[in-house]
Amino acid sequence: TTLQKVVGICRSYPMMAEMRVVILREFHGLFKKEVAEDEQEQQGSSYDELIPYLDQPNPTTLLIITDEKAPAGNTRLGKMIKNSENVGLYLFDKVPQDQVADWVIHWVNINYQKQIEPAAAELMYHFVGSDLQLLSTELDKVCTYKKSDEPINEEDIRSVIGVYRPYTVIELKKALVSKKKSESLFIAEQMLHKSQSDAGEVIRTIGFFYSVFSSIWQLQRLLQKGLGRDQIMKEMGLRSTYHYNSLVSDARAFGPAELPAIFEALLDADMAIKGYSKLDPQTVLMMMIKRITG
Repeated sequence: TTLQKVVGICRSYPMMAEMRVVILREFHGLFKKEVAEDEQEQQGSSYDELIPYLDQPNPTTLLIITDEKAPAGNTRLGKMIKNSENVGLYLFDKVPQDQVADWVIHWVNINYQKQIEPAAAELMYHFVGSDLQLLSTELDKVCTYKKSDEPINEEDIRSVIGVYRPYTVIELKKALVSKKKSESLFIAEQMLHKSQSDAGEVIRTIGFFYSVFSSIWQLQRLLQKGLGRDQIMKEMGLRSTYHYNSLVSDARAFGPAELPAIFEALLDADMAIKGYSKLDPQTVLMMMIKRITG
């Protein structure tokens, strides 16, 4: 597809509909390809092909252009977008990882008028990741599977999505916080068995638990200062009482005196997995879990 073809499609009229929607993805990639093809002919920027159309667009066509970055403001196209009444520029930031679960809850409610438990939304994120397109595809499956009006729970997520990866750091955290050493070691072993890179899995797991115990330490510090729930949530950037209550529950399992040794275990594991030890990734992870669970 070339921009010339896209403009031709935009100028044509829709068939059996009032409007035609044209979506152009990876705009800059297409532009670079055309420049490479036209370099010998010393043609102008292929962006310029869009300018006459954007100046006088077809009223029956909605052209949507998506890319990771907008055209530079000092280019002819960039200036056209800024000054034209026919063009709108919208910037969308990536959803932060700590807000993906909230996005899942909102998406399920808006698109299927269903409810999903916060714990299930967290599990969904850890199963699928933060790719919103992939998440929406998998959520379609879950919402279709769930026939009743009851909220989607963790078991529903495992039934539909869990076949891809039976264990995640969520299950490991539950076992570890409960100080169930044998269960924690088993889950960790299964996680490594399913991973494509043992070292990568261990690095991600160490980072996850550093975040968990940093939050526990911060919560305990704020509680010692006598702050109330609302003040703590604001101070820590917690967006729901579910996350607050979950963190309080986790914090009860560890006394303030235990945390320095836990952070030391995490630091030792981080250094070992990054080349400061001859231990293999599985041994590094198992030793870390044993030191945390006591």
